[in-house]
Formats: sequence, C-alpha cells, structure tokens
Amino acid sequence: MTNLNNKEVRERTDCENKNIQLERMLKDKTNELNNRNYELENSNIKNDKLLEDNNKLFNEIEKLKAHIMVLTEQNHNVINNLINILFNNNLVY
Repeated sequence: MTNLNNKEVRERTDCENKNIQLERMLKDKTNELNNRNYELENSNIKNDKLLEDNNKLFNEIEKLKAHIMVLTEQNHNVINNLINILFNNNLVY
C-alpha cells in the first residue's frame, strides 16, 4: 500500500511540476503576445500617420498640377499675344 501511495504522490508531484511549467510557458507566451500586440498597434499608428501624410502630399501635388496648368495656359496666351503684336508690327512696316 505504501508503494502505491508513494507512486501516487510521485505522479501527483510530476503532474504539479508539469502544470507549473505549463503555466510558466503560458505566462511567457502571453507576455510575448502582448508585446507583439503592442508593436502591432504602434505599427498601425505609424502606418495611419504615413497614409495621412501621403494623402496630404498627393493633394498638394494635385494643387501644383492645377497651378502648372493655369501657368501653362497663361504662357500660351502671352506667347500668342506676342506673336500677334510682332505680326501686326511687321505688317505696319
């Protein structure tokens, strides 16, 4: 009977030790997961900021394109006016 009790005690002790090890592993994995989650949240925040910055830059590019188009049209008008002036002056002489 004593041998049986000793065996049961050893098995129980082994199970308790394994349980302690598993709890430590679980705690370690939980900490690791929490750290990864924190890193992911920070990455998402940085990504959102970069996307916002990109959108602002694209909007600025579109404004600059529109401004270039206006300037280009104004340049064409100036050139056409100069050509007309030069052509009319040459007709007078």
